[in-house]
Amino acid sequence: MIVSEALCYIVAALLLLIFPIPWIISAATAAIVHEIFHILAVIVMGGKIKKIHVHLSGCQIETTPMGEIRSIICILAGPLGSLMLIGVRKYVPMISVCGLLQGIYNLLPVMPLDGGRILRIILQKFCPVHAESVMRWTSMAVGVTILILGTILSCCLHIQILPIICGILFNIRIQQRKIPCKENRIGLQWY
Repeated sequence: MIVSEALCYIVAALLLLIFPIPWIISAATAAIVHEIFHILAVIVMGGKIKKIHVHLSGCQIETTPMGEIRSIICILAGPLGSLMLIGVRKYVPMISVCGLLQGIYNLLPVMPLDGGRILRIILQKFCPVHAESVMRWTSMAVGVTILILGTILSCCLHIQILPIICGILFNIRIQQRKIPCKENRIGLQWY
């Protein structure tokens, strides 16, 4: 955990040097909207929030245990909130772009992203014996695909090495593991 936390600080510092401040503020705003939608969904679904931890690598929301359907609704609420930012594109286009990218990114079927948490719930429900194996192979396949696409973008479009670096950082990020909620392994807790 210490290595990934240090890596997050290094990446954050590099992003501050590379991207203009308005884009960073837009990305932070989209992230806040994303997390607010998660929190609102938990409240609407009758869950209680135990703790909220904000890190550079993301936000951790620890909730009381909920059933599979309620958990899936709460998990989907974040990407839905991010994608809804497209509706304000006329007024704040940078926030809309950041929301769109964040919504799509979070729906990738890898842990600890929202899509991976949904896939894990479904796999644990229908094939619990193979759930971890399928999750591991899915994560590796998505990670390799993103690395290959980043390399192709770098080579074919002559846009430097940034897509390759993003692919490598994505693969480092998906190596982090979910810490299951104590009672039924379904809550929104993750690192």
